[in-house]
Amino acid sequence: MRAALLSPELPEPLARLYDYQTGKFATPLDERGIADIDATFELAVRTFPDMLTPSDLSTRDKHHIYWTEEYWRKLAASQPSPDSGTIHEFRNSTPQIAYVPRVLHMWIEEVMTPPPPPSIEVMRRRNFAWKVASMLLQGAVEVDQARIDYDTKKHTTRRVLGWIDGITPVSQRGENPIEERVNSEYWLSELNARLKGWKKVSDFISQVPAQDRIIPAARLATARSLHGRIQHGAIVPRVPSDLLLAA
Repeated sequence: MRAALLSPELPEPLARLYDYQTGKFATPLDERGIADIDATFELAVRTFPDMLTPSDLSTRDKHHIYWTEEYWRKLAASQPSPDSGTIHEFRNSTPQIAYVPRVLHMWIEEVMTPPPPPSIEVMRRRNFAWKVASMLLQGAVEVDQARIDYDTKKHTTRRVLGWIDGITPVSQRGENPIEERVNSEYWLSELNARLKGWKKVSDFISQVPAQDRIIPAARLATARSLHGRIQHGAIVPRVPSDLLLAA
């Protein structure tokens, strides 16, 4: 087993997680007692004993931040319904899965101890917060797509029936049964509909206590930021700025 790199440069909050008896780090937790994907990734990078190559960093897979699978399977099986479902949903939801380089996935499980499960109530609140966040993410995607459609298609035209024989009164018929119409009004109505949908969905965030929110505020930019970090149903961890500069 390789030893973790315990350098003096390791930030103190991470260094304090090291247990000299086990020779492992505790998985970092946030203020709610939920495993912190970004801090876990940072700890893995800072303690990795070898030079990480571009090939190492490009090959990624999913790491359930709450491992092992066997432990969580037994934990869910030991609880009555609906708690068992709450446990299963919590462990397998996107906010608890990291999309990391494979070598760091293995390193995390080698030098860190699995995080303890939070209470059922914390899991339940986390699951609800993710449901609301998912609605916001989908709403933001739809608004952005509607804006793209409006910008790119508002000057296009479409052919429509100017009148229908046997239905449209003769007095209301134009010269041609087929008319060319500019699409700007249609795509603008689509955009306005998506914006109204976003407003309706964003009201749901008030049902989530501020401390539990995965998306802190119902802003399109905030939702876009999180959406950009999700790949293959998992979260891509942030890289600390000093490590980016070093790279």
